[in-house]
Amino acid sequence: MFVRAEQVRCSVAEGIGRRARLEDLEGEKRELEARHERLKLPAVDWELVDALVENFEQVMANGPPPPPEEAPPPPAGEEGTGP
Repeated sequence: MFVRAEQVRCSVAEGIGRRARLEDLEGEKRELEARHERLKLPAVDWELVDALVENFEQVMANGPPPPPEEAPPPPAGEEGTGP
C-alpha cells in the first residue's frame, strides 16, 4: 500500500495543528491554575468561629445597649455652624 503525497501533507498539517492546539490548551491550563491559586480562600478557623458565636450569644443575653445620649444644644449665637 502506497501513501499519496497529499495524504502525507494532510497528516503533517493535522499533526502541526493538533500540536499547536495542545500548546494553547497547556497555556490556558497554566493560566487557570494561577487564577485558582490567587482565588483560593484560606481554611475556616472553626475555633475562632465558635468563640465569636459564644461572645455574640453572651452580648445578646445581656440585653440591648442603653440608648445614646442626646447631644447638648449648641451655645447661643452658634446655631447652624455645626455639622
